[in-house]
Amino acid sequence: MNAVILAAGCSTRLYPLTSERPKCLLEVGGKTLLEHQLEALATCHLNEAIIVTGYLADHVSAKLVEIRQRYPLPLRLVHNPLYAETNNIYSLWMAREAVRKTDFLCLHADVLFHPQMLRKAATLEEAACLVVDRELLEETMKVRIEQDRIVAVGKHVREPEASGTFVGLAKFSGDGGRALFHEIEQLLGEGHKDAYFTAAVERLAVKGFPVAVCFTEGLPWIEIDVLEDLERARRDVHPTIERSLHQRRRVE
Repeated sequence: MNAVILAAGCSTRLYPLTSERPKCLLEVGGKTLLEHQLEALATCHLNEAIIVTGYLADHVSAKLVEIRQRYPLPLRLVHNPLYAETNNIYSLWMAREAVRKTDFLCLHADVLFHPQMLRKAATLEEAACLVVDRELLEETMKVRIEQDRIVAVGKHVREPEASGTFVGLAKFSGDGGRALFHEIEQLLGEGHKDAYFTAAVERLAVKGFPVAVCFTEGLPWIEIDVLEDLERARRDVHPTIERSLHQRRRVE
């Protein structure tokens, strides 16, 4: 199994903090968001992690030179040259060859999360699965669930019909990955380079392909879009994650 971290975006809503560094290199608790994600991935028994860069890609390359030895996980960089005019659907498409013959996890690079969330998703056998928080949060991608399957996902899902919030973590296995990239190819061919990859997931669901749910079950996480999110990540979410991990280590 591999992992793809989607880290190509410009993150203009966090300017000036992201005017000289990509969002994945913002620090929370003394480590970058990228380092937090790599630490979580290192516990999932992966073959390789692919980081899709775009905006300020050289900064990510330089950081990997600095931190590579800390993580027992092969790392590969893939560049999205059209990052300024595309969305993460195109970034995932750029990584298709790296995951074409394997199961893979897919991560939004701007999410700080409890590692157990990812480990749980990694063990699931479903062909397609999204990690979902039952709580409905503002300005996030929401999902609609029917009979334990996701039938709609995106910012177009209205709160009254929503069942939860998409965390920004997903897993695809076998037929799920192949079907996903088929839908991505179709969407790109129709000119939807500015879409989220969840548009392809929703097309799968509409066609009857089972998209499973992995609930967070109360584990802490946060998507960092604006300064207030970053402040909350540093003040509340990261300390909560660290306390939980410390308690787990004591029990073990």
